[in-house]
Amino acid sequence: MSSNKVLITCDSVCDLPKKLISKYKVKVLPIQILLGDENYKDDGSLTSELIYKTYREKKILPKTAAFSPQAAIDFWKPFVDKGYEIVHIDLSSEMSSSYQNAVIAAAVRGTGNEEKIKMIATHLMQEYKAEIKILPARFMDLSSSEIRQRLGKGRSVRYMLPEKVWSYILENHLYQNNE
Repeated sequence: MSSNKVLITCDSVCDLPKKLISKYKVKVLPIQILLGDENYKDDGSLTSELIYKTYREKKILPKTAAFSPQAAIDFWKPFVDKGYEIVHIDLSSEMSSSYQNAVIAAAVRGTGNEEKIKMIATHLMQEYKAEIKILPARFMDLSSSEIRQRLGKGRSVRYMLPEKVWSYILENHLYQNNE
């Protein structure tokens, strides 16, 4: 890589914090999420509310799928055309077909990608012997009345709500003293 313009990209499975994405101007290549017959990009467009609703009504859970090599080519093309060289970070070549699809896309002749894109597969899970564990969880069907009652009794609802909702309640002193 010899250009002065370097762009970092990653797949959405890397789950980089938004602060890092913003700070380093990382571009995120989303994987696909399948929910029944619908296909979504892993870009926040599929809400947890829709996932829960679909499960309650149809007993269908989401599945993930790697992006295609063509999707990677299309994703990188505007940056390569502007003269960027790209460092692409992917979860792991051993855990995700996204890495292999990205390698294929980077190697396709005639796209301009052959010398412009360098791949990095993060093997942190293997190196640090991390494990993925699936734990049972109870579906939380909460009402605002229950939240007010719990808070009014001085009980926490911290892990029952999304972080933004919990922060908003704290910042605005909502539901305190049986309000």
